[in-house]
Order: sequence, then C-alpha cells, then structure tokens
Amino acid sequence: MQVINLYGIGARQTFSTPNLIDELNLKVGKLSTGDSFDMSPEDEASILANDAVVVDMEGAAVAYVADLLSVPAIFIKAVTNVVVEKPIAEEFLQNLIAVSRELAQTVSQILEKGELPVAGKEKESKLSSRSRTTIVRQKTINPETQCSYTINMIEGHMNEIHFAVYPHTSSKEQK
Repeated sequence: MQVINLYGIGARQTFSTPNLIDELNLKVGKLSTGDSFDMSPEDEASILANDAVVVDMEGAAVAYVADLLSVPAIFIKAVTNVVVEKPIAEEFLQNLIAVSRELAQTVSQILEKGELPVAGKEKESKLSSRSRTTIVRQKTINPETQCSYTINMIEGHMNEIHFAVYPHTSSKEQK
C-alpha cells in the first residue's frame, strides 16, 4: 500500500554533520528498525533492499518523530554485534562493554564542544530551507490519512519536480 510504504520506508535524512564525521572519524550508514536480535528472513530482505547497515529497535521511530516535529536529528550508534557466524547473544555480550566505553567517549567529545561542529553556511542553508518547507507542511494535509505530510516527504516531492525554494538557485544546488 503506497501510504504505508511512505511511512514504513521513511528514508528520512538526518541533520548533516560532515565536520563532526571528519573530526571524530565516524562511519556513516543507513539505519533500519528491527524488532529483535533474531532477524526473520523477511526483515533481512527488507533491510538489504534498503541498503541499511545498522539495525536497532528505536532509531527509525525517533527519526520519524523528529521529522514530524521538524527537529534536526543525528544518531550516534555503537554496534555490538555483526550478524555473521557467532550466535548473536554471545557476540553481543562479548562486545557490550568495549562498545559502551567507545560510545561514551564519542558522546563526551560531542558534548564537550557544546554544539555540533557544522559549518555555519551549511547550518543556515539547511535551517532556512527547512523553515520554508515547514510552512508548506503546515498548509498541506494528506487526504487519505488526514495527517500532515512529513518534512522529508515534502522535500522529496519538491526535489522530484525540481522546485527551487530560492528562485535563482537550482533545486540540486539547494540540497
């Protein structure tokens, strides 16, 4: 069902943080939600089809709510197990302490800075584009669900039709 797919496969973008990624030597990847440590074949097929590299139980839900509320979001995740040969529970327990320490150190580095190291022009551009899209969101309602469209859905459709928020700049340059 088309409406379910728009929400179920959200393809939401996080707040862009290239300086943070470079400065802390972080890896970037797509996040998917799974309902347990043991992945069903259907879940695995969906995750692989959408190029997800990390599966957790809450990240996609948090991204969805952040998108609904127009709140920029980033996710700092620590991977405790890689589904390959070892039993998942065994690998999880072996890696939990080391991964937790590394996650705590990374989050501490981010908090010490007081803000995310995002380039000023990039932050300003992203927020002004978002604020314009938020106005569009407030004026549009999905007739099938009677809910507002999400910011990412609106941005995606605006890009599809090559709509430029800034009339003297192409839509590709405004991403």
